[in-house]
Amino acid sequence: GKTGASTTTGDGGAFALRLRRGEATVVRVSAAGLATVELGPYQAGERVEIEMTAAVTLHVSLVGESHAPVAGAQLWLLGFGNKENQPWVSVRGTTDAAGKCDFGGLPGGAQLMALPISGVGDFGNQRVALPVSGETSLAIVAPTGRTIRGRAFDAVTMSPVVGAKV
Repeated sequence: GKTGASTTTGDGGAFALRLRRGEATVVRVSAAGLATVELGPYQAGERVEIEMTAAVTLHVSLVGESHAPVAGAQLWLLGFGNKENQPWVSVRGTTDAAGKCDFGGLPGGAQLMALPISGVGDFGNQRVALPVSGETSLAIVAPTGRTIRGRAFDAVTMSPVVGAKV
């Protein structure tokens, strides 16, 4: 995405970001030892207070219906934020050989969804409410599905496209 104005907080945690009249932005705030927070959108001229929480870790375990670990699956952890108290969250991770994927540095108390990206069947969205601090776990069982097979071709030359990511 587009990077906008940035600054560092001063005394009392104060900050100021200059926007054009009528412009809106999502504010992203990070500090050592605390979870990164994205809130908004905020309009130019608006006064905001950003509450930062302790960082939380979510441990995801992904297995198939046979209970075998699903390695190499790409997962998307997503939270639709608002101005009041729910931060925006959008992080991706890949399961290891044991079907595990840890998401660290998450904002405590956030309401999130885990979604499949690739390497695993569609398990829908798994909702998780993060604790205020500490760690939590989410166990996902992916349904067995059917395989889609195909080939990719160049539309002009009809030559096979080798190395395309599907």
